[in-house]
Amino acid sequence: MNELIAQLEKKLDNLACEEPMAGLRVVAALERITEQAGRLVTFNVKADDPSDEAIAKSLGMAEQEVGTYLLRHYLRR
Repeated sequence: MNELIAQLEKKLDNLACEEPMAGLRVVAALERITEQAGRLVTFNVKADDPSDEAIAKSLGMAEQEVGTYLLRHYLRR
């Protein structure tokens, strides 16, 4: 998954320079995809009931940020 994300980032960087309108369309599509997936993933993570510590470690963030992060993704529209 990390490799796929790195490839996507590189392609978006290239589009930003070479075809910015195409890059903008891709960014809009990714926003829609991540919004929908974010709600579903957040719902399923909460259903699994991991600790905030486990979530923070997985995301590489402070434990105190987990609640706000999950709420933001769960409520996105």
